[in-house]
Amino acid sequence: MADDELDSLYRVAPNAFTAQRTKLAAAAKERGDLAAARRISAARKPTTAAWVANRLVLDHREAAQRLADLSERLQAAHASMHGQRIRDLSGEQHGLLNELARAAFETADLQNPSPALRDDLINTLQAAIADPEVRGRLGRLVKAERWSGFGEF
Repeated sequence: MADDELDSLYRVAPNAFTAQRTKLAAAAKERGDLAAARRISAARKPTTAAWVANRLVLDHREAAQRLADLSERLQAAHASMHGQRIRDLSGEQHGLLNELARAAFETADLQNPSPALRDDLINTLQAAIADPEVRGRLGRLVKAERWSGFGEF
């Protein structure tokens, strides 16, 4: 039950997060689920960029899978040092990041995101492609992520 409640909590806009967290934790305590109450109470409020990324993957479950699929293909291309394939996949990556960013902002009902917010979201999605740990935290991020360019690729 706590997982469903945490998903619903991370869908809430950051300005309503604390009140919703309190409400959900109290409901869990009331039904006698102290473990869930502790998990909910420990949830950290996300930044706006993290919230937008969370909304994307919580409302569009296929987004995380698309990031994972591209990651696998990029890793294979880099491992084989196949230059043309890397270039093709880099173009695909650019298109996917822009497509998912548009979907994320629509889902979050943000019509005119600032350039900084857009950059934070794109960087977070890029980090999710490059780092399976970031990908695994999608839906429960508390801050924007950034990939340094070093690592598995």
